Amino acid sequence: MFIRETPTVNKKTGVSYSKYQLVESYRCEKGPRQRIVMTLTELDLDKSLWPALANAIANAIT
Repeated sequence: MFIRETPTVNKKTGVSYSKYQLVESYRCEKGPRQRIVMTLTELDLDKSLWPALANAIANAIT
């Protein structure tokens, strides 16, 4: 699992912001795919710590 940053723009106000998603990679007959496990609205954490956070969340939910 990993955390992905997705830039988003509010259509009404034009304000841009980032949302964060915990993503799981898996394989099916058509090849590798990615499934969004959860959305994290705010993430005030250094990017180098994202893998540790993803592993901690994965261990907590499985």
